[in-house]
Amino acid sequence: MKARLAGFGAARFVVADGQGDVVVEWGIDGMATRCEAPPSGCPVFTATAVHWVQFVSGDFTAAAGVLSGKIHFQGSIRTLLPYTLAFNELAKVARPFV
Repeated sequence: MKARLAGFGAARFVVADGQGDVVVEWGIDGMATRCEAPPSGCPVFTATAVHWVQFVSGDFTAAAGVLSGKIHFQGSIRTLLPYTLAFNELAKVARPFV
């Protein structure tokens, strides 16, 4: 799993209904670390708490979430496309926590 996000860089995940945000950076080894502040130009994913839970629960994929507007994406789509399936796998890993 971690190899799929290797080299992605940083992304900011925002809960739109005011419950906070987190910035995560994936290094070239695929290991993720939490960052205090988003680097300039990092992609931003925004959704309500309900939509984040639905995504992590497998109710829709990352691509379907963005295309339907349930997850709003700001950034370069060219940067994101190679990692779309990896974000679906990340949601599976996060399921026990929702």
